[in-house]
Amino acid sequence: MIPNINLLPQDQYQPKRKNSLMKLIIIVLLFIVIIFYGINYYLLSNDIAKMEKKTDQLATQIQTEEKTLTQVQSNPSYAIATSVQFAEKYQTPISNIIEVANKYMTGSGELAGLDYKDGQVEFIVYFDNLNEASTFVRNLDNEAIFKTVKLDSASTFTKVDVDNVGEEQTLNENAQYKAIILTTLNPSATTKTGGAK
Repeated sequence: MIPNINLLPQDQYQPKRKNSLMKLIIIVLLFIVIIFYGINYYLLSNDIAKMEKKTDQLATQIQTEEKTLTQVQSNPSYAIATSVQFAEKYQTPISNIIEVANKYMTGSGELAGLDYKDGQVEFIVYFDNLNEASTFVRNLDNEAIFKTVKLDSASTFTKVDVDNVGEEQTLNENAQYKAIILTTLNPSATTKTGGAK
């Protein structure tokens, strides 16, 4: 029997295994890249669809607002009626606020003024003593018309007697307190004349 002798060098008959392994790795990498780009494409197409939907909604809203603007420009009475409706919807009856404040003016309390701005009311009140000021703040805090009530400052002052301006006034004789009270209105209760919270 003749022995089977392979005289080919080793590197010529083993590359088939290496080539098949390399092909498998390349195929797996290509598969991963395809999946990655497929997922990205799917996510991007969803985002684009959402953005197109939002764009359509905004376009519809713009058309509606343009129609309203055209109506207002062509019909001044429509604009006046719309303005009146808006004002009636958001009006704040100051008389109710003053009525509630005056309800608790007891003793020496004297409402010197109030300032209304953007749903906030600042009261300026004169008192002979701080106990009356704290009672007034407590009473206002129990009213549904006010969301928040706080005593911002209290300072002492002396009324000057016009007839005796030249005479020296002592602080203890005519001393009073000027209290500044800050309140925030409760929008749902501003149409009422007040009541316990």
